[in-house]
Amino acid sequence: MLHLGHQHVAEYERQPLAVLEKQVLVMARCFTETWPKKEKPHPIDVVAMAVLECGGLDASLVHRIFGGFSLESELTAPMEAQLRKDGLQVAREVAVGDSRADLVGYRMGLFERSLIAIELKNAPEECERLGGQVADYRRATDAVRVVMSPECLARASLARGELVEPFAYAQCISKMGAELWTLDSATGDFERITGALSGTYVAADYDELWTRLAVVRVAA
Repeated sequence: MLHLGHQHVAEYERQPLAVLEKQVLVMARCFTETWPKKEKPHPIDVVAMAVLECGGLDASLVHRIFGGFSLESELTAPMEAQLRKDGLQVAREVAVGDSRADLVGYRMGLFERSLIAIELKNAPEECERLGGQVADYRRATDAVRVVMSPECLARASLARGELVEPFAYAQCISKMGAELWTLDSATGDFERITGALSGTYVAADYDELWTRLAVVRVAA
């Protein structure tokens, strides 16, 4: 709690862990004005975040409260299912520029083509190279989606010192030219946090990715 400058730091430090867990569960169900999703608010700007940062809570409890995953790979199947539900074919681990997209959703119609690069993140340290990855994907696709759990978004916001600015990291990703989505492990819900600025792909890179996907389809 110390990083919040809370006046009752000493009292909280003396509380049994079970009491703190109960408080976190209560706050996780409370609506906070700065978070946009009223149905299942994310307690990113309340003391629950301080408890998360301090550690000591059981990992399964943290995942349950914040909709987190143990491994990044656990986001792959539900994200792939969502893309297929949207009518897209899906390829995994596709080289794009100097990066490798976790998933690429694509559709080729009679009069139009569509390419969406998906980058999955499950920990703040995994986001450190996100700028370069998004830049590579923007050159070759119609859209880029960064998908993470609400827990990952919360931890990333804490790592960036944006505890009371729940939209700050989403805006940062938007400026990169990507959409930010969360995938809640507890409910299976996808939620778009904010819109992205439209970017322009490079025609040569766009066509090269289509050629690579054609090879992937033949191999499959």
